[in-house]
Amino acid sequence: SEHSVILSFSYTRVSHFLLMFLLLLFLIYVDLKQLPLTLVFVETKRGADALEDWLCRMGFPATTIHGDRTQHDAVVD
Repeated sequence: SEHSVILSFSYTRVSHFLLMFLLLLFLIYVDLKQLPLTLVFVETKRGADALEDWLCRMGFPATTIHGDRTQHDAVVD
C-alpha cells in the first residue's frame, strides 16, 4: 500500500549559538533513539567543513560531501 506523508515546516531566524545548541540536542536525541544517519544541509563548503569539525569535537562521527572532496575521501573519513 502507498503511504502519503504531509510535511509542514516553519522558518525562524535564530542566533548561531542557539542553532548549534538545538542541532546538538537533536543529534543527542537521534543517538539515544538509535535512529539512522542524519543529513544536515549548510550553505557553503566552508560551513560544511566547520560543522564537520565541530561535530567531531562534540563526539559525533561526521563527514562532508561537497565539490572539493571526492566520494572516496568522504567515505574514508
